[in-house]
Amino acid sequence: MILNTDMALMKDLRGQLKAYVDKHQIKDGKNLDKIIDNSCVMSTENSKTLISISLIHAADISTSIRPFEMSEIWAGKLFEEFFN
Repeated sequence: MILNTDMALMKDLRGQLKAYVDKHQIKDGKNLDKIIDNSCVMSTENSKTLISISLIHAADISTSIRPFEMSEIWAGKLFEEFFN
């Protein structure tokens, strides 16, 4: 999942999320029950993955406004994930 924080993927991810939201007409608090597509097992898993990746990416973008001490902790966690 961590690879999905790559800024090079942002435009594609944003396009996928927009297409998904438009397809399910999720807007202004309407159709929130469609955030996870339960029409079949594959759709459920794909929608969960898309939403998870989008949330991780959004959280990663916010790193530049975090206090240095918190960023340092998260950097350590990333190094653990990459090198262990």
